[in-house]
Amino acid sequence: MPVESLRIAIASYPAEPSPAVDDGFFQITVSVTNPAPHAVIADFRSRNPAIAVSLAPDDLRLTADHEIGDPRTALFRSGERKQYVFDLRVTDPAGRVDIKPGAYRVRGHFDALSTAPLALEVRP
Repeated sequence: MPVESLRIAIASYPAEPSPAVDDGFFQITVSVTNPAPHAVIADFRSRNPAIAVSLAPDDLRLTADHEIGDPRTALFRSGERKQYVFDLRVTDPAGRVDIKPGAYRVRGHFDALSTAPLALEVRP
């Protein structure tokens, strides 16, 4: 079944991250769901499909590394949802990713699928 038959969604919690909320920790979740009433095997376009998130204007892309090329990511049972939660922190220079306050357009990705951009306002 074409990968385009799956549904992809993205969400942020909290909706407006800030150092004043949860010490700046926030999550971006990308989920992929099989809406069909039967199991499907996704026909990927790339050799190494994975759930990922991209942030603009910084052109930052984060990938769920443990899923890259894993053939189990292709099988979706009826109604099954697979998701990955990216744990991030506002202004974390010691961390792997330093998200500074500002306006971002965030997209979720899974192989050839992408979400519409999510407007994310990171508060100071």
